[in-house]
Amino acid sequence: MELFHEYKNKYFHLVFRILNLAKNGLYKDEIIRLIEDEEYDEKVIGKDFKTFEGMILNQYGKEDNFNFLEEREGKYYSILNSEDSIPLKVRFSKLEKSWLNGMIKEPVVQTLLGKETSKKLETALTDMKEKGSNQIIEFTNKVQNGFDIDLEKLSKDFYTILEGIINEKPILYSNVDKNGNEYNNQLAIPIRIEYSLKDDKFRASLYSLDEKRSILVNLHTLKEVKIAKNVDSNIKRKDVLKKLKEKKYSEVPITIELEDIRGAMERCFMSFSSFERNSRTISKNKYEIDIYYYTFEEDEVIRKIMSLGPYVKVKAPNRVREIIIDKIKRAFMYETT
Repeated sequence: MELFHEYKNKYFHLVFRILNLAKNGLYKDEIIRLIEDEEYDEKVIGKDFKTFEGMILNQYGKEDNFNFLEEREGKYYSILNSEDSIPLKVRFSKLEKSWLNGMIKEPVVQTLLGKETSKKLETALTDMKEKGSNQIIEFTNKVQNGFDIDLEKLSKDFYTILEGIINEKPILYSNVDKNGNEYNNQLAIPIRIEYSLKDDKFRASLYSLDEKRSILVNLHTLKEVKIAKNVDSNIKRKDVLKKLKEKKYSEVPITIELEDIRGAMERCFMSFSSFERNSRTISKNKYEIDIYYYTFEEDEVIRKIMSLGPYVKVKAPNRVREIIIDKIKRAFMYETT
């Protein structure tokens, strides 16, 4: 499997998940819901207009199906004959183990994982030579925090917000922003928890039910957060994500044509790893890629495209192509003057 092949890696993870969950059997509608949550909008992935859903549920001929599941008494079971509770396990490389061994020494990591989980990880990593330090990891462009973190409170708030995300429950929070403004008993739907390595901060992405907009709060500035009780909100997390995407996403993606010379494809996928993409082969070593982005990210997308050099050209939209042509012309004129 190619390291940067987005389709293969995304569907590989989906198969991995389904096989593990199907050890004790899954109903058809449960499998379909898992697929709908994770698959690309373009559902046809196989030849002759076959879908991932059809191939995983054995809806075609034997040669065309994945044949990973077998149906018994109305439920689908993994074909893996494993006594283990997790049929497919993640296998870590030595480098990944070294990184993990260093990370579990960090106080904030130990606090979030808890003593029991941290102890299990330490026991599992006893074969690693690097112990008790994080010296093998080099952090760059990291800002030094000017505040103290209450690890116990951070852990409590982290898991409260996580509970709200998992159980689709609104939260009530009180916060102090960077300007010292206080917001008390704010009602919001938790969307995700983020960590900024550069700033060394945990943040919560929320949708304010009071202000009808998305907001971002730092966990270290939260005064209090709790699950809101007796609050029946008709707005669900997935609805908010869909609404935000429709509102802030560009109307059309930027479509580029890329010739895979000197690792251009790999560099492209690395550059756009945080963006939603669709890619397809149009000939040998030549690919077409749709890049979806938030409107405020357009300058960054253009800069990344130009950094790929002469092996890429913008096919659409015309407006973006003209912007890049103008930038190249001005750069050339500057060099010749």
